[in-house]
Parts: sequence; C-alpha cells; structure tokens
Amino acid sequence: TGAMQKRPQDGIVFVESELCVGCKACITACPWGTPQWNPQTGKAVKCDYCMDRVDQGLKPACVTVCTTHCLDFGKVEDTTRIRRERHAKAVAALDQNA
Repeated sequence: TGAMQKRPQDGIVFVESELCVGCKACITACPWGTPQWNPQTGKAVKCDYCMDRVDQGLKPACVTVCTTHCLDFGKVEDTTRIRRERHAKAVAALDQNA
C-alpha cells in the first residue's frame, strides 16, 4: 500500500497511517518485529524517532529523557566518536581515582 515509507534525507522508516489498510503485511515481513498492531486504530504503528523533533534539530524524546545516557541519536560516525570520547573520559577519571 506504500504505508511503510523511508525518508531519503535521513533514512527514518515510518508508517504513513493514512495509507495503512491494516493488512499486517509489514508486521509479517519485518525480520526484527518492529511494526506493531494497534487494535484501537486497526493499523500498524512503529517508532518514527520523533520525526517532528528531528526536523526541528532536536533528539528523539527517548534520547532526551534517558537518565543513564545509554541512548543516542545521530549519524553513526558522530555517535561512535561521542561514545569513544565519553568512555575515554570515564577511564581517565578511574585512573585518577586509583
């Protein structure tokens, strides 16, 4: 039906609910089990990484509220660099306390 779409600018996959006919084909086809069934609407749903927030230059809500800072969002090369820097700082702090 074309309900499951991928944005060309950032690769975010989302469900265009107006196009969803409730056939559940996307749920069956997804090897990760990502699309879920919403019995109230009779349509498939999935996380869209808070596309409205991303379009405003903000991070998804789950990343913003993650108290342990385990979640991040962005380009792979940027998030990898940030995680490595964060880890290096943590190791340096442990060395100073030893």
